[in-house]
Amino acid sequence: MTIVGNPKAVVGGVDTLDVHVAVAVDHFGGILGVESFEVTEAGYRRLSAWLAGLGELALAGVEGTGSYGAGLTRYLHQIGSRSSKSIGPTVRAGIGTVSPTKSMR
Repeated sequence: MTIVGNPKAVVGGVDTLDVHVAVAVDHFGGILGVESFEVTEAGYRRLSAWLAGLGELALAGVEGTGSYGAGLTRYLHQIGSRSSKSIGPTVRAGIGTVSPTKSMR
C-alpha cells in the first residue's frame, strides 16, 4: 500500500518499556495523536483499536520487538496488522523516524 496515495492511511509508531506509548501520523506525516497503553493483551487491543479509529492502519513500527515490544508485535501479527521493527535511537535522529516519547521533548 502506498501511503501517499491514501489520505485515510495511518502509520503508528510505538515506544516500548513499562508502558507502550503510541503515536499515529497521517499520510503527510502530521501527528494525529499520542496515547499510552498498558503492557497487557487488553492494552494491545486498546492500542490497536485506537490506531484503527484514526484511519486505515498502513503500518505499525514497534521499538524493542525482541524484548519490551515482543508481546505487542506478536499480537499485531495475530490480528493481521502489518508491523515492523523500528530503527534504534542512535540512527533514528539521523533519518527523521518518529519516536513518540523522544521526539516530543
